[in-house]
Amino acid sequence: MSLFNAYVDGFNLEKGMLDGRPELRWLNVRKLCERLLPQNQLGTCFYFTAAKKERFQGDREPLFHEVYLRAIASTGVTVVRGYFRNHIRALPLAVREKRLVELIDPPLAPTILWERMMRQACVRAEPQRPRAMVVHTQEKRSDVSLASFLLRDGLSGNCQGALLLTNDGDFFHPLQILKSRGFEVLLAPTARRGRSAHLTSVASGVLQISDSTLEEAQFLPQLHIGRGKALSRPESWK
Repeated sequence: MSLFNAYVDGFNLEKGMLDGRPELRWLNVRKLCERLLPQNQLGTCFYFTAAKKERFQGDREPLFHEVYLRAIASTGVTVVRGYFRNHIRALPLAVREKRLVELIDPPLAPTILWERMMRQACVRAEPQRPRAMVVHTQEKRSDVSLASFLLRDGLSGNCQGALLLTNDGDFFHPLQILKSRGFEVLLAPTARRGRSAHLTSVASGVLQISDSTLEEAQFLPQLHIGRGKALSRPESWK
């Protein structure tokens, strides 16, 4: 039985597997990783995330997120925090245009090539589309931390293998480096559809996170964390 560490891309997991499915958000991450590695021993489980910010007055999601982080930390999961940074940027407005090929009769082939040519012509004719000032939010440090921890443990021999939960193609090169050194990285894509072909091409193996596995890895509605303290599942996560 080999010792595997787990590296969980928190927001990638949330957006890819749990978004719009509140009944699955009270997820015991360590239990999930153990179920994905039935033939191996789970060592350290790292969860990479950032503190959520209030989006509007009375927004309770940041509070619920902190409660959740305390819940998974009580099971021995190491929470590695990044942060969010807001920028005010001018971005072009999205314009839903009528399909250009609908204006041509008879239709020209190939359609894709014709549409691309017409879009390029429109851009040249109107290079400055209307723009709007928006608050652009970026998660910082989390991805770099995950890649750094993964490379550190894989190259130093802290474990015999790694379980990576993400669908972010930016981790292609860290996986490629570890694979070239003979280090085993099992990938569990955190996407219900549209898996990253780049990541799967360099992973040692690909595991599926099924809905039934997510359901079986849920915390109890009330989680006792010692010293008479308990954490309750947020009402909106039911």
